[in-house]
Amino acid sequence: QQKKLRDDARLVEDSLFALSKRVPQLQALVNREMNLVNENMDQALGHLAEARANATERPRAADRQQRAMTSLNNLALMLDEALQQMQQQASGMPGTGNCNKPGGGGSSPGNSKKMQKIRSQQEALGKQLEEMRKALEKGRKPGEKPGQQNPGGMGAGMSEQLAKLAAQQAALRQEMQRMAQELNKDGSGSGNGLQKLADQMEQNEKDLVNRNLTQESIRRQQDIMTRLLEAEKAERERELDNKRESTPGQDRDHPDPARFFNYQRDKMREAELLRTVPPGLKPYYKARVDQYFDTFDRP
Repeated sequence: QQKKLRDDARLVEDSLFALSKRVPQLQALVNREMNLVNENMDQALGHLAEARANATERPRAADRQQRAMTSLNNLALMLDEALQQMQQQASGMPGTGNCNKPGGGGSSPGNSKKMQKIRSQQEALGKQLEEMRKALEKGRKPGEKPGQQNPGGMGAGMSEQLAKLAAQQAALRQEMQRMAQELNKDGSGSGNGLQKLADQMEQNEKDLVNRNLTQESIRRQQDIMTRLLEAEKAERERELDNKRESTPGQDRDHPDPARFFNYQRDKMREAELLRTVPPGLKPYYKARVDQYFDTFDRP
């Protein structure tokens, strides 16, 4: 099974390297993380081969598998961020211009819905955080502090779940940072509150990576939920103000057919390039890839 995963990783590697050549900004990250994936998977295979004769090799193999998973997780986050950027670029194509309230803090229509979605996802993640904290607590030896567990002693299923939760938290944190930057474009500082939220999410992310889930993590999660509710309410009020003071039918861009055609053509090229990703991915990563492809099928 480990050898099959190694072979699948080579297919992913080819696709990512091809993509990185077309997007130079991704090249350094792809090269670094894929080198780590290859190194750790090869060492995991070596430890597993020795495990038949020496049982102490099995925890070492599990540790290497977890390190490879961390690098794959980083690559998944990179693709997720690329997806988010593409969606933002698509929303800024000709014909989608909006008339915003001058001095309105850079708020875009629909931000309250984004905030509601983030809140819902963060709430679900918080419930899983509590479950994982209890599971880690049960697996801790007497006198052992959080984060001191031997990685090899942790089940592969729990390690995968922690990596998945860290990826989800990172995606929510990145979206919060983007919204904060958008609100701060005019220098008003109206996005500073969202940036503080993003900082708290980043701390949760670190706790997940370090397997250091404590009561402090849960209290932080509760504080995040309270702040998200307040931010969602403030954004809804801001959008209502924008709607009252804006003038419908004005300040709209005129569509440019040639530019739109070129944009769609580039999207299809990227789709064909990335469809070489193997179908046997884990459900979470396959869902992210499928969502990425969906953007190419929409006009």
